[in-house]
Amino acid sequence: MNSSALRSEILARRAVSSGDPGRAWKFLKERLASSPANGELHLLAAWLLEELGKFPEALRHCRAALALEAKPPLRPAAPALNGLRVLVAGATGFIGRRLVARLLARGAVVHALGRPGSPGWSLFRPHCRLHRHAADLARPSALARAIAAAASPVAVYLAKNRGPGGAGADRRLTLNFAAALRRSGKTAYLVRAALPVAAEADQALAEKMAAAYGSFVATLKLSRVYGPGQPRQSLQGKSGGPQDYLFVDEAAEAFVRALLRPQAAGRRLEIRSGVFLTAAQAARIETAVRKKRLIPRLRTFPRDPQTPAALAEAVLGWRPRIPLAAGLRRIKE
Repeated sequence: MNSSALRSEILARRAVSSGDPGRAWKFLKERLASSPANGELHLLAAWLLEELGKFPEALRHCRAALALEAKPPLRPAAPALNGLRVLVAGATGFIGRRLVARLLARGAVVHALGRPGSPGWSLFRPHCRLHRHAADLARPSALARAIAAAASPVAVYLAKNRGPGGAGADRRLTLNFAAALRRSGKTAYLVRAALPVAAEADQALAEKMAAAYGSFVATLKLSRVYGPGQPRQSLQGKSGGPQDYLFVDEAAEAFVRALLRPQAAGRRLEIRSGVFLTAAQAARIETAVRKKRLIPRLRTFPRDPQTPAALAEAVLGWRPRIPLAAGLRRIKE
């Protein structure tokens, strides 16, 4: 998918939400031309054409959606990005570096935004589709220049406050970034990582961003992420309660898929492995991997019988595939 096709879908969905079916159909036609096998887009087209009184065309798209639904389901393929311009804020961080590498491997043009002087910059290899922007999110002028240079229809926000201020400072930086996107007028869809605060407070922040700054906003709530490049002790957690451990490459893949699915806008999606372990159980698995022993069979702790992670699979086509033992082996390698 290229930048213009994705932007057309984003604008079509925004026109639907604002009650303008004529304008929505204009943009949706462009999107369908590049993705004729997308059943969901055909259903949206059928609804729009019915609203416009074009019943024969609406019926044709409805039949196309039914025909696609009748096909046997396939395992979701890794999406190709084909020159899509993506702005990644927090690119020098633990998850950001893996996301940038994944985006480049899929063909995206990546504009990496990070703190000046961050040690993470030294870990990036030169690449013809990688553009680096060192800017402090608290400085509007530097941030505006980076966003203008990126001119991206989509953005990912992974930045975290490294100084004093805690969650309040994180909230201010998030709003600064969203306001800068609004002023640029280029970015219509933002995927962000949830802040480590109560779900209600974080959802209110996402809704404020969408209302005040005009971007579609999707929120991914990550469980405890681990992987290469992270201090070993962070795997254990701070409490003795059960934790869900998510390999960093799986977290990065969730962001890639969310970028290509504007239907995730307005949602808060749980990105997790679905297996809860205590710190002691995680330590036993880690010891077994390090000493090349059989992985012990442990009782896990299922949390929510409704399985919120299933929503991420339905909306994003994402599902966890790397259990803790396999992830730890990749770190060891």
